[in-house]
Amino acid sequence: MAEIKNIDDVLEGLKAYNEKKMQELFALAREKRARQKFERAEKAANGELEKVEAVVEESAEPKANETLERWKALLGELGKK
Repeated sequence: MAEIKNIDDVLEGLKAYNEKKMQELFALAREKRARQKFERAEKAANGELEKVEAVVEESAEPKANETLERWKALLGELGKK
């Protein structure tokens, strides 16, 4: 710390210290908010991914079964001829 000559020097030193501490606290708060925002986005993305996977599974199975049934029917018709 600089040489103290009067009360103004003390006040200026305290002001500089407080400013530095406030900047550190604001940086920690920004980091915490960013981390929380990332976690919420990641959780939402995982939820959406699960929904998409469920829809894909549901839509893929019936089409595969329908195609298999069509081939069986066509082969059955060809076997009759």
